[in-house]
Amino acid sequence: MRVPFFSRAPKTFAIADVGAGGSAVGFVQVPRSGPARIVATHRSFSPVEERTAEGAVTALGTTFSESAASALAQYSKGGRKGRPEAVYVVVHAPWAESHSFSNEQHFEKDTKITADMIGTLAKSALAQAGDIPRDQILEASVVHVELNGYPVTNPVGRMAQQVKVAVLLSTMQKSYRDALEHAVQAAFPSTPLKLRSHARALVSLLRERHDGTRNCVIVDVADEGTVFSVIRKNLLDGQTQIPAGTHALLTRIAPAGSREE
Repeated sequence: MRVPFFSRAPKTFAIADVGAGGSAVGFVQVPRSGPARIVATHRSFSPVEERTAEGAVTALGTTFSESAASALAQYSKGGRKGRPEAVYVVVHAPWAESHSFSNEQHFEKDTKITADMIGTLAKSALAQAGDIPRDQILEASVVHVELNGYPVTNPVGRMAQQVKVAVLLSTMQKSYRDALEHAVQAAFPSTPLKLRSHARALVSLLRERHDGTRNCVIVDVADEGTVFSVIRKNLLDGQTQIPAGTHALLTRIAPAGSREE
């Protein structure tokens, strides 16, 4: 996941990681020179008895609030003051579901690629998802553009006979999103909130790797579920999840009479 650090002035961002088993909140400080560093962090876990459909919404907001309060207390030590520039929240399954769609256009001769052209292809690609209520859309963004079969970072203004646009669409149930946004605004009043799916974070991370990996399968084992993501050419090609994570696995393999929550 890219976080914009354009200014040389010191900046602080709050980064949150929200999953089925709990939430983590950290503060990342960007000095005038040198690498960014984590100056405070805390993770809270939801009790096992609350990991039900009925307790999910409450636990989502509660664990975030607990983590934010603890991380903020750590951050304030040493005289640190001021609110973060923004809060970036990475949302995992099962709270968020992600899918990718693509569309392409061919021309008879080299044609100048424009932003409007890319936007039109992106909209037509999203149409493949069908009718999704606007209040359930977590994010919809262009994550990949190819010209003549080659990935291009800045396609606008270039000449090509073929352009392909890939879009990542992530959704989140309104009740979950409302609970999360309420907790974030309570912890960080009037601070800009940026919601990102775990799939987008993964794709961004792979794109920035330099080991040549472009095709892989990622298995993300969380507390209450496991997500399988298929990556082809650094793009999310498919994703599925099963409702069994570390909690279920450890419960099954623990010897009889020795299971502890």
